[in-house]
Parts: sequence; C-alpha cells; structure tokens
Amino acid sequence: MASSDQNIELFIKNLDSSTHSTVKKALFSITKLTKRHNLVSTFIENGGLRKIIRFLQTTNSTIVDMSMSAVANCCMFDESRKEVRNIDGIKPIVTVLKNLTSTSILNRTARALANLAEDEKNAIVIEELGAIEELTKLLTDASDTECQESVLRALLKICTTPERKKIVYNTGGVQTMVKLLKSDKESLKHCCIRTICEFTKFCSKEVAQAVQEYDGIKHIVALSKSDKPVIQRAAVLSIANLSAHAQVRVCIGTEGGIQELFQLAKLDEPAHIKVKMLEGLCYCCREAVNRNKVFECGALELLMQQLLSSQHHVLHRKIIAAFCCFYYNDHCLEFLLNAGIIPALVTHLNKIISHCRSTDDHGDHSEHDFVYNHADFSSDFSSPPSAILAIDTSGDISLNESFLEEAENLALQVRDSTDSNRLLTFKRKPRTKSQSSTSPTSAKAIGLSPGMFSFCELGSCRVIESVRSSLTSVNTRTTALQSAPVGLVCSSVVDNRAKSQEIYDVSFQSSTCISLIDEDHVNVTTPMEMAEEKDSPSGAIVQSASKSSGFTERLQEQMGSPVKGFEPPSPATPRKHTTQDGTQQNHGPGHTALGLLSRFSQMNDQTSVFSLLTKPCIKCLLDYVSFVSKPSPKCARLLSRLTRDPQCFELLVTMGIPSDIHQQLLLGYVDPLHPDIEPFHDDDAESQDATGSSQTSLCKSVGLQLLENLSSLAQVPYGKGILMHLLSKGSGTDWQNCVLSLPYLCRSKSLQQQVLLNRQGLQMLVSLLQDPPSNRVFVAAIYSLLELCSLTELSINVPDTHPCEPKVELDCTFTLSTETRKRKHVFKSGDRTAKKRKLEDNDHEKISTQVKCHQAEHNSDSDFDVKFELDSGHVIPAHRKVLRQASDMFSAMLSSCYKEGTLEVIPLQDVTMTTLKCVIHYAYGCHLPCDERSTICPELKNIFSSVSNPESKFEFLFELLALADRFLMSELKANCEEHLQPLVTARNCLATCYYGLHYHSSSLCNFGMRYLLSQVSWPQGQCQMLQELLRSKEKQRLVETIYRLLLQQLRSVC
Repeated sequence: MASSDQNIELFIKNLDSSTHSTVKKALFSITKLTKRHNLVSTFIENGGLRKIIRFLQTTNSTIVDMSMSAVANCCMFDESRKEVRNIDGIKPIVTVLKNLTSTSILNRTARALANLAEDEKNAIVIEELGAIEELTKLLTDASDTECQESVLRALLKICTTPERKKIVYNTGGVQTMVKLLKSDKESLKHCCIRTICEFTKFCSKEVAQAVQEYDGIKHIVALSKSDKPVIQRAAVLSIANLSAHAQVRVCIGTEGGIQELFQLAKLDEPAHIKVKMLEGLCYCCREAVNRNKVFECGALELLMQQLLSSQHHVLHRKIIAAFCCFYYNDHCLEFLLNAGIIPALVTHLNKIISHCRSTDDHGDHSEHDFVYNHADFSSDFSSPPSAILAIDTSGDISLNESFLEEAENLALQVRDSTDSNRLLTFKRKPRTKSQSSTSPTSAKAIGLSPGMFSFCELGSCRVIESVRSSLTSVNTRTTALQSAPVGLVCSSVVDNRAKSQEIYDVSFQSSTCISLIDEDHVNVTTPMEMAEEKDSPSGAIVQSASKSSGFTERLQEQMGSPVKGFEPPSPATPRKHTTQDGTQQNHGPGHTALGLLSRFSQMNDQTSVFSLLTKPCIKCLLDYVSFVSKPSPKCARLLSRLTRDPQCFELLVTMGIPSDIHQQLLLGYVDPLHPDIEPFHDDDAESQDATGSSQTSLCKSVGLQLLENLSSLAQVPYGKGILMHLLSKGSGTDWQNCVLSLPYLCRSKSLQQQVLLNRQGLQMLVSLLQDPPSNRVFVAAIYSLLELCSLTELSINVPDTHPCEPKVELDCTFTLSTETRKRKHVFKSGDRTAKKRKLEDNDHEKISTQVKCHQAEHNSDSDFDVKFELDSGHVIPAHRKVLRQASDMFSAMLSSCYKEGTLEVIPLQDVTMTTLKCVIHYAYGCHLPCDERSTICPELKNIFSSVSNPESKFEFLFELLALADRFLMSELKANCEEHLQPLVTARNCLATCYYGLHYHSSSLCNFGMRYLLSQVSWPQGQCQMLQELLRSKEKQRLVETIYRLLLQQLRSVC
C-alpha cells in the first residue's frame, strides 16, 4: 500500500514535466491505478484530479484522450464525482464533447459524463451546459458501436426527468434509439433497450407515439422474447411503461405485448418489476380489442388473484379500475363473480373507510380515486369522447361527463416538476386564474403509477381556448339536467322522528345530499362513464341523587344492582359531508369499487344480486355512508336499489338490516357495548343536538329513504307473507332479526294491528329483553322498542307545578272520630286539575294566619304515651291512639301482641328525623306542602324549605315514600308520588323506576318508565339507562312494565 501511494505521488509529480513523453507515461499509469477506490482517494488528496482536468484543455489529442480516460475512471466513485463538480471540472468535459471529433475521445467523454450523472447535482450541471443535445447528436452521427453504447449509457443516466427527455425527443434521439434496436450486436441492443426502458418511464405521449411511429414497439416485443433474462426484462418493462398511453396500447396488443406482460407477471420476479407488469395489464384493459386478449391469455385471473392477495395492495385500486372496463362483458363479470370479487371489493372499501376515519377531516384524500391522468388524452378533438378512455395516476378511471370539461381540467392541471424543482424553459400561454395541482411524481424512482407529461398540451393554447369557448353549451346542458324532476326523496331532518323530506335534483353541481337515483335513470353513453361516476347526542342522562343520608347505598344493596350515574358517550358521528368542486364533485373514495358492485346488482342473473346480500357487504356500505366524507352517490343508490327489490326483502330482514340502518344512519353510529363516555350537562343538550344534526343530516336522509323502501315492501301481500312466515318460526336467528325489524317495517296502523298485536309481535320483541344486557340482541331490542315508542307517539303529561290542595277547613279542631279523620284532600291524578281551587294572594295570607299544627295542639308531655328513638339519638313523642288510626302497621306494632306494644321508647332503624317527623305530623292531620305559600303545618313547611333544591327534595321525598310504604300509609304514599312526578328528570328517571318498583309504587314506576321511553331524547343514553335498569333483580317485573305500557299505547293508536 505504501509503495502504491508513493507511486501515485510520483506520477502526479511527473504530470508537471515539460516533456510529453513523461506526461503520457504518468497518465498511462494513473489510468490503471484510478480503477481502485483506495488509490483514487490518495490521488485526489494529492491534487492529481485537478491536474488531469487541466490537461483536457490542451491541444494534444493523445494527452486529452488519456486524461479523459483517467477522469472517467475516477468518476466511478462518489467522492470523485463531488470533487469534479467542486473544481468546476464538468465544463471542460462538455467542452471536449462539443469541439473534438475523435471517436476514442468522444467515447471516453460519454463514459465520463455517464459516471458523473450518477449524482443528480452533476446531471443538472450537465443539462445546463447543453451536453444532452451533443450526446444525442453524437448518438446519431457515430458509427462506432462502443461509442454508441457509451452515449446510450450517458443518456440513460442523465435523462431521468421529463425536461431532459424532451430535449432528446426534439433532437431526434428517439428515432435513433429505435433504429439501434435492429443492430446485430447484442451488447448494443442490450444497452439500447435499457435506455429505452428508462426513457419510456413517465414519458410523454409524444415520446410514446414516436416509438410506435418508427416500429419500435414491434422490435421491443421481439426483444421481450429474448433468451437473455436481462434483455427480456428490460423489453417487457418498456412495454409496461408504454402501455400507460392510450395512443400506443392498441399497437402493443396487436404485436403481442399483452401476452409478454402476462408471462413475466406470473413469474417470481422482484416486487417492483411484477408491479409494473400488473400495472401494464391494467392499462391494457382500457380498449375493447385489448380486453379480449387480456381475458384470453388468462391475465384477468392473474389480476383477480392479486386483488385477493395481501401483496402489492397499492395496485388494488388500479386492478378494480381495470375490472370496471369489463362493465358490459357479462361473461367476464360472471368469471369475476365466481372468483370472489365481491368480498375483495368489500375488503377494499373497508380499507378506504378505515383510512377516512383515521384522517378525520384533515384533508388527506390519498384514498380518493379521482386523480386525472392527462397522458391518455389526445391533443386534437377529432376523436369522440367515448373513445378517449383513461386510467389516472391513482389507478382508477376518470368519468367523462363531458369531454370538453375533462379536457379543460386536463389542460389546467398540468404542471412542470423536476427533482431540482426547476421549470421548463419553453413557453406556455399565461392563465387567467391560478390553478392548484400536485406536481408529478419524481421520475428518479421507480413509481407505481405514471405521472405523465404532455408537451403538445403544454404548448398548445388552442386547446384551452377551444374548451373555454364551448363552456356555454356545457352549462346549458347542465342547467337542463338540474331542472329535470328526477330526484328521489332525501331528507335533511335533524331528529330521527321527523317526517319532512326534501327532493334533491340530480345535477353536476356540488350537493350535501346523496341522490338515490339509480344509474338506470341517467343517460350513460360509454362503459367507462357508467363505471366512473364518481350525530352529537342530546338529551339528559341519569345520575343518582344525593347520597348524604345513605339511602341510595341501602337501596343498591336491596336491589342487587347499583344505581349508577350515567354520562353520555361521544358517539362516532358520521363525518361532516362537504361539497366537492371541479372534477371531483361526482366522485368519492372507492367509487370504482362501488361502480362494480352497482353493476352486479343490475345483472339479469339473480345470483349476482344475492352475492351482494351478505352481512359484511351491507355493513360495509352502511359504514361507507356513515364515515366517508364526500362519499360517492353510488353507495346510496346501490343501497336504495337493494331495499326496493322484493326479491331482496327476505334476506335483508333475516340479516337484521333495518335495525342496522336505524342504529347506524339515523342515530349516528356508536357501539352501544363499548361507548366512549364523556361528561354531559343538561344545558349542552340543545347545542349538541344542533351540532350533531349538521353532521348527520345526510346519513339520516339516506337512512329514512332506505327504511321507507323496506316498509313499503312490507305493506304489500308478498312482504306481509314473509313477515308472517318468519314470525311463525318462533326461534332462531332469522326469527330474531325479523322481530327486531318489526318497528321499522310496520308503519301503517293496519300492519301494526296484524303483526304486533294479532301475531304477538310486540310480545316477541319484549321477550328479547330477557337476554343478558351485554348481548347485542338485547341492545338491538331496546332500539327497536324505542323506535316503536316514537312510532306510536308515546308521551307523558309532566306536571308543571307541584300538586297543591289547600285545606279548606279553618277551625283545625282535632277529633279522633273516623269521619273527621278522613282526608278531604286526597289527590287523584285524573281530576286533580279540575278540583284544584285557585287562591288569590290575599286569600293565602288570610288562611295562613288561621292554620295551626294539629300535632302542636297536643304538645303536652303528659299526653304522649309513646316515643320513637332514632339511630341518631333523637327522640320523637306521639300518641298511640293517633298512630293506630293512621295506619294498620302502627295499629299492629303498638298492639299488645308485639314487643313494641309494651315499650315506651320504640327504637327505629334506618330512619331520619325529618322523614319521621313528616310521618308523625301527617298522622295527626298535617299536610305536605306544595309551594312556599301553602297553608300547612309550620313544622312541615320548615322541613320542606330546608330541601328546596330539586335533587335534595327528590331524595327526601323518596325517603318519605319508603317510610310511608314501611308503615303502610297509603295516603301519604300517594301524596309523595304526586309530589315526585314534577321532579322527575332525565337524570333521575332511572332511579324513579328503581324506587317505584322496590317500594311497591307501580304508578311511580310506570311514570318513570314512560318518562324514560318518551322524554329522554338521546337514544344511546336511553339504551344505556335501560341496560342498567334491567340488570337488577327485578328484571322480569320491569320487562312486564315495559310490555304493558307499549301494549296499552299500541292498542290506543290501532
């Protein structure tokens, strides 16, 4: 190593010699040593590279030749390439290329430029110095094959951007490369096909047409059959690159290029090569003549296998777009159907849905299928729109609503881009408006989709002007379509109980509502046009009342189920649907997959329709409508078509689709078994409802239309017969789903009478509540019952004020006779309002001055013969005779048959002083207050004033109700019930049901249940509350309560 370094230093020193012979000997030795990387580093460190670069400017051709050879060797290594650029050594090399004519020197110069171009920064400098034109000219003029190979390699390394390829095209380099394909020398053909392979990558349509014009496709296809794998692979890759252009695809198919693509694609090739082959096959499905060849050679089966696999998933959209080209080929569609395309399409859509949910309105539309590829469009307008079919850069097909509109968008969206972000130097006509567009993918890397570039379109102002001049006719046709009354009902209501609906017309303008019109009603002229048209919760929630007295904890132990507070989840509301503009207005993510599914739903063979009627497929379509922003209208139209087909009715019912539609589209999707709990406040209900309605009106309108379609089928004899048949099974999944669907299908009173009452459909539905609360059937049954409550307009008369019946007897004389003890203020809920006497303010003041406490009249210790001692130590006195006449419980307790009858001080457990005082005073004839002006006992008034807070008052009244139930004081119990009803809210209606059931107050339990079913406006909250309620030990009695309420309501409306 030391000797080599010393030699390098000696040779560099000899380069300064004045004699040519010494310099030539040193250059000869340096040329050999510079092939080794370690010696090149030493050579550069000692300044040798600078010296041999200077020799390139001498007049001695031999020294120039040897120096260029040494430079070419040095440029094989990265540090040398950087050093050449740093010392401005590229310019002398290009100068030699331009001025010298020696074949040997030019060969070495081309080799040096090829090595330098491995660094992109060097390639930019080479382009700026004009070397590309000189290399192209040299390629045309040179006759030496070695020189031609060096030039081809240089062009291969340099021309990696559209601008550089355009220079080669303009100087006739494409024609020369095609001619060299005919060479008899294998090495030259190999080098040439490799250059063409790179040159056709992301090339313009002009380059592709030039290759075709000079019979290049014929020779490329011939080379694809070569025995040498390297040549074969490069040739087939060239075919795949060229197949991105509609202008040459027919020629590719005619020359047998499709078969070669298929043969290489089915081999075990590297991933990037196989992807290009499959991509080429997808492009070749665009023309009818090529589609036949794709199917005949077995490529369609290969594409189907790729779609079903998990490999190369980036190609799945392009494969689906290719399958859309077989839109009217029933034979191929049957093949795809039998191969399992529907599950594959569902999987593809589920990926898009998952992506849209994860991006969450951040503007990421990478899954959208509507990126245009302008390389497929001809610059002249002689071809009819139906003949211009394109696959875009995302791999899907662009919709030609109007060729003029599409051509305009094409011309306006083209942008120039290179790795160095420099614009092309040729001119284009300035635009009147700035247009946003994404830059083409860098051509440096092997891409999965071509970012095409059209020189003709960029340079032609005639195209844009002719397009703009024709917009008047396009707008006229659009206006005519908008005015046509061809829309189906599509509601934008806020509440799921709303009945108002709005008609939406089909137009090319952006819309926030998906039209449910079938493609059958739209004038479709081409297969590709057919294939390519592109809630916040509100309401209150239950919380347990104040637990200061420990009353709630004791009730939890007795009921066997905790009385929990509930908070509403923040449901996964459907994404806000915004409008689309430009070419994207009729498209959405996955529109090609939806187009295929839609086509299968229209085939004459009913097996294709039944293939769509699977739970995963329908669930996927519902998810698409719920979660995808800017959804394709095809999804809603497909669902509408299926729900209007009588042959699909039975399968949809047995799968429980009506219930799924209601839960997901009308309620806003949320998993009721795994909700996301967030704090909830009553004062937020209105604002939350408004927010949710703005985000879910589209889903609700679609859901209402789908349920209307299904309910219409249920009204006809065929639908009724199916429902009766399924109900007669009595068990099984089909019967279960049918029962769950009844509230959504039985919209008319006659059908409700026949199915829900006569055939005991309601009883069957309520019986599903016997399942565990965590079961999904249980949850679905709750939602079905809630829908039935809404359908039958179940309601409740909530008292506005507390019940108040002022005592009209003013003498307040206390007697123990039975007649006097009878209550004159017993309240009956049916006629309480009619019997109530309104008092003026002066009347209240007059009466209140005369009222006395009946218990106070006997406030003499000598008169009290019994005392009650509480857990707190307080003692409350009373008279045995008064208590015996107050209730049967006191009568038995204070008799001689029991221990308490002999005690002067009777201990009472689990009783508070205030509640016992109320019971004692009530036994003496005092009355419960209803407001602050009530003419009642001052002691009771003070007690009730201390619990003026509604929640505290609710808790206190239930403690009083519990004590009244314990002592069998039915009148006091009835008074408590009357006072509690105005205090029932969405937060405590669940506790009302609990307490009413536990303390034998059926009226209060019914009131709480009716309130829960009719007044809580948030269905998810209702569901959670009913789940919690039915976890108690009294589940059977609660279920019976629900059944009686609904049965009574149903009979009243039918």
